[in-house]
Order: sequence, then C-alpha cells, then structure tokens
Amino acid sequence: MGLALKAARAWGGTEKDFDMVVEKVKELKPFAAIQASQAQLFEMFDQGICDLSVEFGSFTRSYAETRNPNIEIASPTEGQALAMNVACITEGTKNQKLAEEWVNLHLSEPCMLAYAREIYYSPTVNNITIPDDLKSKLIVGDEQVSQLVDFDWDFINANRAKWQSRYDREIAG
Repeated sequence: MGLALKAARAWGGTEKDFDMVVEKVKELKPFAAIQASQAQLFEMFDQGICDLSVEFGSFTRSYAETRNPNIEIASPTEGQALAMNVACITEGTKNQKLAEEWVNLHLSEPCMLAYAREIYYSPTVNNITIPDDLKSKLIVGDEQVSQLVDFDWDFINANRAKWQSRYDREIAG
C-alpha cells in the first residue's frame, strides 16, 4: 500500500486517486519481482534482482550502512511519508505500573538514542539531545517534521480490501 500512497503524491494526486495509480504503475510493468517483506527486499537487493523500492528509510539506511553501500535513500520533493510506532496501555490492564514503566523506558533518552543509533528511528519526544553524527540521518526539529506527508487513513482503511484485491489482480498478478 505504501507504493500506491507515495506514487499518488509523486504523480500529483492523493490517496483518493487510486485508479490513476493503478494505471500509472501498470505502465511500469513488467516487474522482476514484488517483495513481501523488508527481509525479502534486502535479499533481492543483495542478489541484484531489484533496483528500487518504496520502504522505510530508517531500516534501509541501516541496511545500506551494514550490507549494501550502493543503496541511496531518496528525499522525495513531495515529502517523506509520516510513520511512527505507538504504545498503548490497555484500559483495565492488570499490570498498569509495569506497562507505564515500559512506556517510560521507551521514551527515555538512552532508549531513544539507542533506537536512533541502531535503526535510525527518529525520537518521538523533543527533549532528546541528538548527537551531531546522527542529525543528518534522522527526522529532527519542527521544520523537518512539518514536511512529512500524512494520509487520510480513515479513507484508506475503508478502501484497503478493495484496493488490495485490485492491486493483486492488475499489478502483482
């Protein structure tokens, strides 16, 4: 789905222009392969059967630095996609204190910096001092965050099953 969402923006549309995306992507066929996971994508890069893909920059940067220095991470003019991990504590949990401690641990400076160093996750809190050697590899500061592209997830989720079926039939199939 990430490819469709970003392709819509690259071709001047939005997530509401799925028909246009399908037709444009069909023009790019044939494909050598379509990956089903990050691990599969990185293996395809390693084997030389893949030249480009839409993927999270953080994990891809780590892959490029540890396995494949030929990988370039694009900075699309329409902006990078907003993505984030979240933690939720279930109401009524039997382990409220432990759950709160776990969330606080993940929001702590040492943990945020470890994520930033290991897999280039940008901190989700703004009270972290980012070392200079990491700043160019992360999304930091209000200006960079404001340039991230978000999508209408209610609309996407309402259409996801129909779109996936069409994608499987007309593009992947």
